[in-house]
Amino acid sequence: MPAIQIQVNNRSLPVSNLEKILWPDEKITKAEVLHYYTQVAPYLLPHLQDRPIVMVRYPEGITGEYFYQKECPDYAPEWVPTVGLEHSGGKRVNYCLCPNLETLLWMANQAVLEIHPWLSRYQQEAYPDFMVLDLDPDPPSTLQNTIPLALILNELLDQFGLQSFVKTSGATGLHLFVPVIPQYPYPVITEGAGYLARLVAAAYPEQATVERLVRKRKGRVYIDYLQNGRGKTLAAVYGLRPLAGAPVSMPLTWDELKSASFRKQLQPQNYNWQ
Repeated sequence: MPAIQIQVNNRSLPVSNLEKILWPDEKITKAEVLHYYTQVAPYLLPHLQDRPIVMVRYPEGITGEYFYQKECPDYAPEWVPTVGLEHSGGKRVNYCLCPNLETLLWMANQAVLEIHPWLSRYQQEAYPDFMVLDLDPDPPSTLQNTIPLALILNELLDQFGLQSFVKTSGATGLHLFVPVIPQYPYPVITEGAGYLARLVAAAYPEQATVERLVRKRKGRVYIDYLQNGRGKTLAAVYGLRPLAGAPVSMPLTWDELKSASFRKQLQPQNYNWQ
């Protein structure tokens, strides 16, 4: 089917292959993905504002090959904003920014199913304004095993006078986000996150680990603090994940996680594209 033009915020956006199936089992089409991102844009876009974006593209759907794309392609519409950032070795990457609905839908039309924003804004790209802790359960541990550790980390952060927010990863774990003043470089933030992670892993060695080697995690929850490195990213809140059921990364409240009845029923599939 040839591309058609849609109008988004007074801009003309060509979209194509709207009938293409991106989630085979659920029969979710590209058109439905565009619709989903249109609906969540008011909630998602503030979390993307001014942040370089790493795009994860699935041109043949979630069962096909995928790739991470940092460089904004030459064929992007001229109104898609970019920012050039230097990496080690002097390589310069022109990242897409996503300040509006038309850019979000342009990315979705490129089969960008996952959206990964930086932890810093481009104006202060060396200084993140979030510290993150990624709680990743090693089987047979599950999402349920991450919840007590998330609550412990929240209490610990509170003792340090730091507020934290939590969301599902959309896969099997939880993500903790801690707002920080953007005046500390990435290595300092990584060091602080590592200190917290090691404290919890030392106090609960049967439940938690900071071991990077998967074979040494031995069914415990991996507290990943290395996601705080420059250019490292996590899936965006409200963003789709390329898994069965099309789950999304969903914000939760600490009161919800403290509720025994809520915890008992919490599963990644609870929050999906519908």
